[in-house]
Amino acid sequence: MRNQGSSFPCLPVWLALALVLAPACGQDAPAVGQPKQGAAPAPAAVPPVPPGAPAAGSEARSFLADSVTRTLEQPGCRISYSNLEPSGRPAPESSTEVFRRPDFSHFRMAAGRGEFYSKGDRLVIKDSEKGTWSSAEELGPVGAPLRERVRRADQVLQVVLEGADQVEASGDETLGVVPCLVLQIRSEPETVRLRTQERLANPVVREGLVRKGIADAQPVLESCSIEFRVWIDRKEKLVRRLQTLNHLVLRTATGDTDIAGSRQLDFTSYNEGLDEPIPDEVKEKLGLSK
Repeated sequence: MRNQGSSFPCLPVWLALALVLAPACGQDAPAVGQPKQGAAPAPAAVPPVPPGAPAAGSEARSFLADSVTRTLEQPGCRISYSNLEPSGRPAPESSTEVFRRPDFSHFRMAAGRGEFYSKGDRLVIKDSEKGTWSSAEELGPVGAPLRERVRRADQVLQVVLEGADQVEASGDETLGVVPCLVLQIRSEPETVRLRTQERLANPVVREGLVRKGIADAQPVLESCSIEFRVWIDRKEKLVRRLQTLNHLVLRTATGDTDIAGSRQLDFTSYNEGLDEPIPDEVKEKLGLSK
């Protein structure tokens, strides 16, 4: 018997299991048992790779690495996180992140479902009812899974780079008015399996699986895959878009459970509008000077 698990809005954290606890940036997943809307959307077709593009292999990976480095060297940017619908189009609601180099982010979750700041290994979360701020440590046991699932833009891009075992250019596409090269990125199946099993061994992850009714306390990994697509600005060599497609099957006491999800991150406003005021209470908890 195969259970239809939730279609999780995934960020590329090794692997999607880091987000089984709760979708990153607070986007809600459908309730367990809700029918899946088909498999993760198939990537849209893009034009053929133009002459002179880094076609595949080490050249394409070097192009990706240089672009990630250049992106993270910028003072900052704004990122919009959207779930992808079965049609491949972004869902209407999105969460946002304002990232500032080297390791600071301000997240606002979709539909006003939450707000938090991250710097280094520190996380500060807003109580939307009281309007107060608490560090992950102050939240006690609740704070651990929150820190487990949050990934800033710098961490996301580094994970993509670490998982780039196979890289090839799939074509050119214009985002708005920005010509981009599209790279298709895959990880070696055995690498994905080993890292996913590491996630399953994490007690916090297993607790999240049980709490959400997705699996029992000892799920067995049947299969897993992860794929990335990255749009890189041809002129500035900056990352402009990232898509993740994740799928895994867990064998549990009640049958197999599919967990599939797809997510899109749009990188915009490089070095523009990043000087947002930070509450003094947040500065204190993050160790920032007032």
